[in-house]
Amino acid sequence: MKNLRLSEMQYERMQKKRHPAIDPARVDTHDEGSPSEIEFAQQLRFANIAFEREFKFARDIDSASRQWRFDFAWPMQKIAVEIDGDVHRLRNRFASDREKLNIATMLGWRVLRFSASQVDIGYALKLTQPLLGKT
Repeated sequence: MKNLRLSEMQYERMQKKRHPAIDPARVDTHDEGSPSEIEFAQQLRFANIAFEREFKFARDIDSASRQWRFDFAWPMQKIAVEIDGDVHRLRNRFASDREKLNIATMLGWRVLRFSASQVDIGYALKLTQPLLGKT
């Protein structure tokens, strides 16, 4: 079985390739993040779904005061969406991502995780809408 984790050098090479699915005419000048995060933000706007970007949540489980961020969040409903791009395949990110998901779950968050390709085909939006009560 192949090793699916990327080294830092492999990640940097992949970052040089830009995502072709983003229509520059639809990009809000305030959008930041990966191409897939920008695409998902545009899909949410098109569907008239308000959201918070890079929402910080603190860990209340133990004495360490680490904070994490969700790519997209609806804090009142404790719903979050994470878009897993290439950076999530780096060796040192896998364990951190698991810790973040576990802590969020323990704090009552429902977290959906999607790949870039799931965003591109609209699957991420399709699954997120009913969870938010938007169809």
